[in-house]
Amino acid sequence: MAEFMLIFHQNAATYGTRPLETRRQALAEYVAWRMEIEESFIDANKMAADKGRCLLFHNGEVRVIDGPYAEAKEVIGGYVLFRAANYEEALKIARDCPFLKYGSRIELREVDSMAEKQLWNS
Repeated sequence: MAEFMLIFHQNAATYGTRPLETRRQALAEYVAWRMEIEESFIDANKMAADKGRCLLFHNGEVRVIDGPYAEAKEVIGGYVLFRAANYEEALKIARDCPFLKYGSRIELREVDSMAEKQLWNS
């Protein structure tokens, strides 16, 4: 089985501003969906509401800047890590995620868990 990650992108202008009842409903639907994928589930987390920091290497030194979305229209709200046989199965799981109907854009990515092992063993 391969590992996949759903990355939740949300509108920065409305992130965290929905009415309490809407947030409760979304959370209840997410919990129900999460229980449906229990056998495939690995991990999930919500990102903190702060803007985070970006690090980059520039002119021989590490620079830290506010971001990553200081001027972006979207923020990353969280992620879910799960197992699936292939992209088709992963898409079936992702399509049922209730956050889609609450305005999130979901990015589906396969995790390359072998990359580090191959690098160190070559």
